[in-house]
Amino acid sequence: MKDSARYAKIVEWSDEDQCYIGRIPGLIRGGCHGPDEQSVFAELCEIAEEVIASFHAEGDPLPPPTNNGNLHKLLAEWDERKADAGVMPDAREFKKASLTASH
Repeated sequence: MKDSARYAKIVEWSDEDQCYIGRIPGLIRGGCHGPDEQSVFAELCEIAEEVIASFHAEGDPLPPPTNNGNLHKLLAEWDERKADAGVMPDAREFKKASLTASH
């Protein structure tokens, strides 16, 4: 299994933007968008591979996976951080915050 398969990829329609929006919570902040659901998902898969390659190249550990029931835990924690900071942290910010909180 590829590392990218360990992260949930969400594609949903945005009435506000009138297009499909794609996100990978736990791995990236932001995402991608487009008029076609399948192409947005394919782009998310490519983005995930690129981000994971970046983690590997920098020698950083990957963030916790969001599959197998972990997504709701991560989103709840990020909602708290977003409310405090006013923005959604990316995976590296979340990792730093988690390490700081545990030490």
